[in-house]
Amino acid sequence: MLVLIEQFEASLAEKTAFAMALQAGFLISIPLVHYTRKFSLPLGGTIAGAHLLAAFFLLAASFSTGALGFIVFVCLAQNAVYAVQPLQTQVYAGYSSGYRGRRFSTSFILESLGSVGFALGAKFLLQGELTAFRLVLTFFAIAQLGAAYAASKYPHEKLKPNADSLKPFAAFSLLKTDKLFAYVLTAWFILGVANLWIAPYRANFLAEKQFGYAYKPATVVLLLSIIPEIVRLLAAPFLGKVFDQVNFIKLRIFLNCLFCVYYALFFFGDSFITHLISMILSGVAISGGQIAWNLWVTKMAPSDKISEYMGVHATLTGIRMVLAPLLGLYAMEKFGPQFCATVSIALIVLSILMLLPIVKFGQRRFGE
Repeated sequence: MLVLIEQFEASLAEKTAFAMALQAGFLISIPLVHYTRKFSLPLGGTIAGAHLLAAFFLLAASFSTGALGFIVFVCLAQNAVYAVQPLQTQVYAGYSSGYRGRRFSTSFILESLGSVGFALGAKFLLQGELTAFRLVLTFFAIAQLGAAYAASKYPHEKLKPNADSLKPFAAFSLLKTDKLFAYVLTAWFILGVANLWIAPYRANFLAEKQFGYAYKPATVVLLLSIIPEIVRLLAAPFLGKVFDQVNFIKLRIFLNCLFCVYYALFFFGDSFITHLISMILSGVAISGGQIAWNLWVTKMAPSDKISEYMGVHATLTGIRMVLAPLLGLYAMEKFGPQFCATVSIALIVLSILMLLPIVKFGQRRFGE
């Protein structure tokens, strides 16, 4: 987003299109799971292929001379990786439920270390010429090649064909047959809309003069990348253990409360300190949220249905990721960031109220 703002001087439509398309890969999750199961494709090989595609698209994006090419190639790269997330969750399901969250948090810590290190490097580069984004994207592509190699070393597990593999979208029937799953997804959808309709525009809020701050690119990277990543790293071991031991619904309610406070401080705060505190809280919320997002279906789905449950979850995530940002930047410019934050906080409170009645009901499925 910073590159679009500063390097390509993108229009409102281009910035909105970027935010909407950046994570649309979740929308093809269910068909991908279907064909992976139908043709008995190896999980590791399929995931590795997605990372190879991402590397190619990132290299293509590094040669972009206009906003359109940059948007298309960066979004294709991001979406290639997002599309295989249900398959990645199926890999995580190979670990015992008693320590799955802690195992996942280990990879999560390594991811955060890589993110912090790279964000520091990007911050240094962007202090010079913003055209250094070409070098930044090249580093991204190299990282994707490394991820492809690592995924190719996964155990050669294959998803076996079943009755659902006869129809590409049969997994959506789970929304009818599993009422608790559908109810939790509804509450999560409301939370997701609250987050995603303005979260992609936090860089705009901090960087663009019209919102009153106009922080330098390096400061925006510090607040939106480096600080949250460091906090994610520190919080992951504890939150991974909590995920293994606590009723998931209780954890989700706690994380939603953190999101409320974070949005209040970020958009109603009037100083660098309040923005810093808000991003510390966001790091904790996002750390727990990502562990929960990736693993929660492993607590409630039959072992042979985990990828289908995750595919439905990922597809609904993709729908809100594409549609929710549609009016976010327009609303920020038209009605102000504080109005948008108030809407988000109200929606998050609604999601909390929806989850409270099912704490006991969900205990049988999610455990204490």
